Amino acid sequence: MAGVPEMPAVPASGADVSDELMGEAVQARDKRKYACENTSPAGKRRLGADEKRVFKIAAAATLPNVVNVNELLQRLTEQVEALVEGQQALAQGLQQLAVRMDNERIRRFNRRNVSSQGHRAPLQPLHREQAAAGGGHALGALPPHGVFPADRDALGQLTAAQINELEEFYGQQFVGASVAIRRKAFSDYGPIEACSTAGLRPVGPSTACTAMEPASDWEQPAEGDALLRPSFDELPIELRLKCLAGCDWQTLARAACANRSVRALVSYLTRSPYWRSHVEVQPAVLCTEFADRAAREAACTKWAETLATQLCGRGKPDICFVFVSPQGHPHLPLILKALRSSLATCTVLAGLVTPGVLGRDTASGEVHEVDQAERVGLCVSVLHLPPGSLVQAAYIKTTITCEGFHASDWRAPEGELPPVGQRSEHPRTWLVLSDQHAHIDKVLEELDRRYPAEPVFGGMGGTADGAPPVLVGLPGRSPKQALHADAVHGTLVVAISGPGVSVVPLATRGMRCISQRYMVSRVNNNVDMAPVGRVTLVQQLQNCMPLATGAAGSLNWVPIAGGFTPTSALVAALQAQGPGIAPRAPLFFGVRPPTTNRAEGADQAPMIMLQMHDPNNLMRTSGFISVQHPVDVGMVTAYYTPHPPLARQQLKDRLEEVRADLYDTEVDGEEEGGFSRPNRPIPPYRSPESIHTVLTMQPCPVYGCLMFPCVAKGSRYYDEQAVESNIIKEVFPHASFAGCFCNGEIGPTPPDELEPAGGPSARFMGLTTVACMLKLLPAPPPPAEWAEW
Repeated sequence: MAGVPEMPAVPASGADVSDELMGEAVQARDKRKYACENTSPAGKRRLGADEKRVFKIAAAATLPNVVNVNELLQRLTEQVEALVEGQQALAQGLQQLAVRMDNERIRRFNRRNVSSQGHRAPLQPLHREQAAAGGGHALGALPPHGVFPADRDALGQLTAAQINELEEFYGQQFVGASVAIRRKAFSDYGPIEACSTAGLRPVGPSTACTAMEPASDWEQPAEGDALLRPSFDELPIELRLKCLAGCDWQTLARAACANRSVRALVSYLTRSPYWRSHVEVQPAVLCTEFADRAAREAACTKWAETLATQLCGRGKPDICFVFVSPQGHPHLPLILKALRSSLATCTVLAGLVTPGVLGRDTASGEVHEVDQAERVGLCVSVLHLPPGSLVQAAYIKTTITCEGFHASDWRAPEGELPPVGQRSEHPRTWLVLSDQHAHIDKVLEELDRRYPAEPVFGGMGGTADGAPPVLVGLPGRSPKQALHADAVHGTLVVAISGPGVSVVPLATRGMRCISQRYMVSRVNNNVDMAPVGRVTLVQQLQNCMPLATGAAGSLNWVPIAGGFTPTSALVAALQAQGPGIAPRAPLFFGVRPPTTNRAEGADQAPMIMLQMHDPNNLMRTSGFISVQHPVDVGMVTAYYTPHPPLARQQLKDRLEEVRADLYDTEVDGEEEGGFSRPNRPIPPYRSPESIHTVLTMQPCPVYGCLMFPCVAKGSRYYDEQAVESNIIKEVFPHASFAGCFCNGEIGPTPPDELEPAGGPSARFMGLTTVACMLKLLPAPPPPAEWAEW
């Protein structure tokens, strides 16, 4: 019929019918109803047929889809099963909580009995807190009669077989190297020593609470025992200290926030510093090929957590030094992030990627030096300073300030530098780790200008492939922030100060003169020579007599022969040494102003040691030498070469001088364990491990060393392994030390050399051994009333 809309097609039975299709059908029916009004009987019959079609569409929409219903039933069944599992888990959790609460009542009952009745007081057994597979001991079951120790004396006499039975029943591992340690592990599990008050319990095996069975014929604690639960502050001081002494530094840091009393106890336990190192050759975490990145991340995380537990003591770590060989650099970011996550947020991470590492492993006491390219070395050293110490660190991209230095990549230092002009309350020392050879002199000059007379030491890192060698982890940075634990190009400066921190930097080189003294007769300063930069060209020398004519201040040197080039003087000096005595390292050019003191002697007068730079082969082509230091006409000069026996003896002599300054002669009987025995005798009935001994012990100072020898030294220089490391071990038998072989050393001028005038107190040198000895004094104990707070 004209003007009458067509009806939509009717879907097959069981098919999905949308609301849109239903709406279209109803609208079409209404339109046809109005269009067919007052029409012929044929039109009315057509209208009736259309209404039947609409009915068929509605019926089809209401017919069930068998496939959809099956899927719905399956999802419903899964949800019901999940709900049942959740109810079962909830019921099991409630049962576990009931067992845990019951065991806590038993522990309090046992502690109260022992406190009031002594060692013969009976002990109530604990319920089993784990379910055994295969139908073993039930949840909440009590041990068979005779398995659990009857009193504290019986606990102290447990044999290995009895401990094995307790392990089998409780499903716990009471491990230890001896039976006494296993007894201690079982005691920490809870029969007597556990202390759950204020959330503080000694570190021991973790337990899992399970269900509880009906009580047996064992005597149970009274229901009112929970009302007699003492607070942590009401416990005897020895029990409080014993409870805190078994906690790690994270738990102690949280416990110190509880109240003044706990804070005083934590301060007593953490007042002693520590310095612990871990040195590893061919470490598995760096040398193992893992299947994928996830496997390596898991291995690095486990390694870092284990190492942090081994190195960190009761006090939080303040500084973590990391030195690693270049071969381990590709996997270094994962290790740094995992290690930093295992330390405190305030810990400063500092280190270098260098050609070799060295250190003394605290656990084994062995000294390691890795100075060969085919081996991988890793040294991690953790340092806890005495309370009241301050550590500040900053990362410098190129230089500290952009004044007088225009560089497109300069940016302000990141981190924290001490205020300029404000003197430190305690002596402050600077550690500088860098790879910026072109800018390090500017950094040292700026540090000397801002913080004059403060010692500076450190070293330069670098890799052959140009990868970032400076390891930086600034305090307070989150894992998503930059410089949380990264390898970068630039300079890291760390300032260390504190009331109990004594630092003595030293440097030795061991130079031997191989020529007579000459006088500079012609020189050209401030020559721009690529790629070195500004250098001084020494062009002519002449013989120098130890006697001079003229009045003081205006000497006239009398030449013996005509002038000659520095090259010819060097060749003559080397020929005079005889065959087979060629220098073993780069030559040095020593200079000094002429002296007016004839009694001083020309041969004994110290000189400024300048390493000769000859990138353009000037000595062969023109006979000139180039040095990076101003040289004036009339200066006395000579040629030097490193001498291994002299370097060895100078390092030992200098360390012995430092030892005499650092060691406290009033401290008698220093022991390797870090404590000295009290003067008064210990009562015979107290074991050396008792808390009474801990209270009467006086902590000894902790000694340590950071060492930065030149990369040219090591086994190839001395023809022996670990020469300089063994010297430190000989002079400081119980000191921890760590370090690396550097591409340049930063430190004070060696005592047998002349310090350049007008420069900073610390210099960038070569073929030197820079060491920094640290003495860390324990903080004084809290006030006399600390035990009564």
